[in-house]
Amino acid sequence: MGAFLTGIAMTAFLSDAAAREVPASSAYITTNHFWDLGKIMFAFCIFWVYQFWAQYLPIWYAEPARRDRLGVPALRGAVAPVRVRRVRPRSS
Repeated sequence: MGAFLTGIAMTAFLSDAAAREVPASSAYITTNHFWDLGKIMFAFCIFWVYQFWAQYLPIWYAEPARRDRLGVPALRGAVAPVRVRRVRPRSS
């Protein structure tokens, strides 16, 4: 997502440079184009924040530290031989 936003920003910068260097391009590149690029960048930034929050909230709500405290003794007990057998690759 970051590379996509960088691409949009680079398009805006290059379009601005082209509009300043080539006077004839002002008929094709208007301020409305820059306004639209800014709006789409803002929309993708908000979408990116929404995706971050959608991942963060369930992790925070589930309290993984509390769950880990309960799971570690179980892995050291009767389940430990099963776990070790699954981790080791078979030898030929």
